Amino acid sequence: MCGWSVAATRFVAELRPSKDLTVDQVDQLVASVDDYLSDHPPLSSQLISAALDACAALNNAHLMQRCTTAVDQCRQALQLLHTRRVRLSVTVDKVELIQLTYRQP
Repeated sequence: MCGWSVAATRFVAELRPSKDLTVDQVDQLVASVDDYLSDHPPLSSQLISAALDACAALNNAHLMQRCTTAVDQCRQALQLLHTRRVRLSVTVDKVELIQLTYRQP
């Protein structure tokens, strides 16, 4: 489980747009988040539940803690991906607004 969250967090860290991007470039970054999620889907809630159930069945507190931590890391990484996508989408809106505002008639 942790591998997915580490890879997703690393991917988000690489998505640092510069200040002078065009709308098309920001759109490409948004599409790259969508592509990443399509190519590397997060763990399903059923799989997470099954993993937590398996840990609980073993009655091992340390293992349960590690499993819970891994699940939390996956959820945080998914939230990070969604947050970055929203921020990039807002950036597109701002760039388009600036272009409309300063467009010569």
